Formats: sequence, C-alpha cells, structure tokens
Amino acid sequence: MGGCTGPCKPKHSSTGRCPRRTFTQLIGGLQGLAFLKHVLGHKVSSEREDTGKYAARFRATPALLNFCTENGVDPTKVHDHFEFEYDLLKHVLELRARKPEDFHSSTRPSGKPLEFERDGIVRAIESNVRELNEYFDKQSLRGGSHHGYIRIFHNGDVEDFGWNKGGRLYSQHFVDSYQVMSAERRRRMTINGEPVAEIDISASYLTLFLSLHGIQLDTTKDPYELSGLGKEHRSAVKSWMVATFGSTKPTRRWPPRMLKKSPELRQYRVSTIKEAAFDKYPVLERWGTPLRGRIHGWADLMWMESAVMFGTMCDLMREHDTPSLSVHDSLIVPASRAEVAVEAIKKRCGAQWEVEPRLKINWPSAD
Repeated sequence: MGGCTGPCKPKHSSTGRCPRRTFTQLIGGLQGLAFLKHVLGHKVSSEREDTGKYAARFRATPALLNFCTENGVDPTKVHDHFEFEYDLLKHVLELRARKPEDFHSSTRPSGKPLEFERDGIVRAIESNVRELNEYFDKQSLRGGSHHGYIRIFHNGDVEDFGWNKGGRLYSQHFVDSYQVMSAERRRRMTINGEPVAEIDISASYLTLFLSLHGIQLDTTKDPYELSGLGKEHRSAVKSWMVATFGSTKPTRRWPPRMLKKSPELRQYRVSTIKEAAFDKYPVLERWGTPLRGRIHGWADLMWMESAVMFGTMCDLMREHDTPSLSVHDSLIVPASRAEVAVEAIKKRCGAQWEVEPRLKINWPSAD
C-alpha cells in the first residue's frame, strides 16, 4: 500500500487544512500503535524550479493493514473512499540522453535529463499533453490514482533526434499511479462510475518493426507461437522479443536482469528460440542493421508506439468525448467505449504506419 506525502515542517503544517497540533497528535498516536512508518523526506516534485522541495512519506505497516482487513476495510480499495488532490504539472515534457547500450548489464540507468528549447514543435507537444491532462482532470477515476501525465522523450543527444524517440506518457505520481498496478486491479477501476476495459496491442514492437520493412503481422494468429516450439515456450518467446528489441542486436543470451526477474527462463535455450523466430520472421535477423540509411533502435519503436497511443487518446477526447488512460501499449477506457477505442487505434495505426494491429479487449474484472 502506498503512503501519503507532505511537508512536516511546522511552517508548512500550520498552513494546511489540518492544524499542525492535530496532525502531530494523529501521527504520534498511529506510530505508538505501530500502525505507521515515517520515511524521511525525499524529492517528489519533477518541476525544475522545485528541485529543492522535499516531502515526508508515511506508510501503513502490516499491523495497520491487518487491523483494517480484520475489521472489514479492504486496504486495496482506498481510492474508492478517498480522493487525493494534486495540482496539475506545469512542465509536462522531459528529455533524456541516451541510455547505456548494454542491455545485458544487471542495471540499466536512465539517460540523464537534458535542457531543451521550447520551439514550435515542443510547444505543440506540450499543449496537447496539457489538454489531455486538463480533460481527464474533469473525470472521476476510482480504484486507481492519476494526476496528469509527463511525456518523456529519449536519446535527445543523438544526431537524428527530432522529438521522434521515446515519447511515452507516465502517470503522476508514478510510484502510486494506476500504471504500476496489476492488470487485474486496473480492470477493477471505474471512470465516471463505469467499469473499464483495457485494449492491448499484441506484440506492439514486433508489429511496428515488421511494418518498417513493409510486412503486415498476421493478426489471426498468436505472434509468439513458433514452429517446433510448444505453447509452454510462449512466455520465453515473448521475453526473447523484449530482450532483442531492447538491445542493439538479436539477443544471444538471457540478460542477467531478465533472469533475476524471471529465473524460469534458464530452462529455455536462447539459440533454439532465436532460430525459430528467424524462421517465422526472417527480417528479424536484420534488427540493428541500417534501414533506409539509418539504424532503428528501441527508442524509435517506442516513438512509433507512443505516437499511435497518444494520437488515439487525443482523437477519443476530441472526436468522441471519451476519456482514456495509457499503459504504454494499451488503453483503458469506459467499457461502453471499448469498440470505439478499438476502431480509433486501428485508424491511427493505418494512418501513421500503414499497419493493422492485433488487438485484444480485456473486459472488466468481476468482483
């Protein structure tokens, strides 16, 4: 369960809705019962002018969670009963430098933030993100947390950068947002009181990579089912695709950080999967080689994907008055608008990349 954040210094506490003395007594009482853990302040604001702003965090202890459960209060449904308000972000774009190229390292730090000029294209992107944020801020989300998006672009220090690398939307505040929830929990959310559906683009990066070579993915078949490999290989095949598109060449061994997260991958031979993948998709052998004068990498595929999803969200907002939430390669919408969203995604994929996506609708989870 996440924690609440806020400044604890007296000069801040006395100006809020809760008087300082009441707040201090409440915190002290909960800590005395071992119901609350106080985490020292750390940076929570991404605003450039607020780089010195720090806030404390308070987290529920297992004792409090057990106490709630024993008394019929489900801690996972906190957002059904409490609404946390934040001001929408002023700065909605972030630009980062290249990440280290070694996907096989145990850690892969993000590229460092870069300064950028707010020219015409930047102002246009910012305007669209703000429009989405302001539109969704008028909606009612229950079962999850979302307080606007930041759109993050990558590889801003490469020669051919033109706001065409990365570009995914990250919900704020990310560590507590709906984007870090399980798919099952997300499908228990409601928007404006209506259950939601989540529409996934199956094998998004593979679909877009094939489209670069003029190849349409067969949308009638599972893209991760390979000849000679049983269904038990499916998750390993998907992991191989993820590792390959996250690297500079088709992967030849499981990345350590992937093995740490999914140790069961050790039972699958990478060479066997690679050969079967090349047999079904021969063009995969060309991943990491020049295409029409330049090499496409993970940030290019992410941009292609984000352009479709962001464009679809704007279309749904402007043309259908339909709110939506992004989970990178999927969209969450009110269930009654699922078919509208499907057609909007297809339209965007066709218009931007001349490809038809393989889509799956995940309907609301039953209580």
